[in-house]
Amino acid sequence: MVLKITRPLYHATPAPALVIKALALLLCVAGCRFFSSPGSAEEAPVARVQNAYLYRSQLQGLVNPGTNPQDSAATVNNYINSWVRRQAMLLNAGKDITAAIPNLEQQLQDYRESILLHTFEQQLLQQNPDTLINPAETEAYYQQNKDNFVLDANVVKAAYVITGNKAEKQDSVRLLLKKNTPDALQTLLQLCNRQTFTHALPARWYAWPELQQQIPLDDSDFAAFLQNHFFQTHDAVYTYYISIDTAAKQGSAAPLGYCKPQIEKIIAHKQNLRYLENTRKQIYEDALNKGIIEIYQHNP
Repeated sequence: MVLKITRPLYHATPAPALVIKALALLLCVAGCRFFSSPGSAEEAPVARVQNAYLYRSQLQGLVNPGTNPQDSAATVNNYINSWVRRQAMLLNAGKDITAAIPNLEQQLQDYRESILLHTFEQQLLQQNPDTLINPAETEAYYQQNKDNFVLDANVVKAAYVITGNKAEKQDSVRLLLKKNTPDALQTLLQLCNRQTFTHALPARWYAWPELQQQIPLDDSDFAAFLQNHFFQTHDAVYTYYISIDTAAKQGSAAPLGYCKPQIEKIIAHKQNLRYLENTRKQIYEDALNKGIIEIYQHNP
């Protein structure tokens, strides 16, 4: 694991709790109005709570075709009872929320606009053509910010194979993993698949506690990983073969390979910010050119 501070790709300012409640209330009220509109002028309601009505046509689709009459009636009755209770709650909630939040309509409008802008910008980011991460940029960022990538655990880049203690082809596993060339690892992968050996090929990065969850290693074994490129251990059932590409100690600067995915996220975040800023500027300039923006003189 690496200690670092980053921001999410996009972060919308969270709305106050009361505004969120008010938004939910607004949606509920919208639902009440929907249920208050009959399918025809002659249709009789099946339930009423003050000025909100539930009509028979709005119960359509609640029951699947082929449902027996008893179950159908229970489903409809449950829905009606639930609707009635909900409307009764809304009568009281509307009074309390409206009184508790000054400028409710403006806050709801601001929150609605925030949701629309957030959704629009997420759609823009999906169209961002600048998504490739230049390896040279990753290397440069790493060199300039090494002090920000300090390991809070020992890490290793390793590949491993786990066999039964009496499994066939163990000598081949040991030989190929020690060799640790691309061709050897490809041959080893095919062998593991044929023999159904548990494996992690090719090598990848592990925090030491993560690797210990896969292989019975003591904390003292890490010293051997710093000195050797091959390690073997066993328990009562399995034999574990490990090829170590490199290892780094807790408290030291994280190797580039280990923190590369995090650096790429940081760079991608910056690219997205640039893309959004350029897009906002372009939208503004287009609006100016089309004459749809006017700022009137006023006295402060």
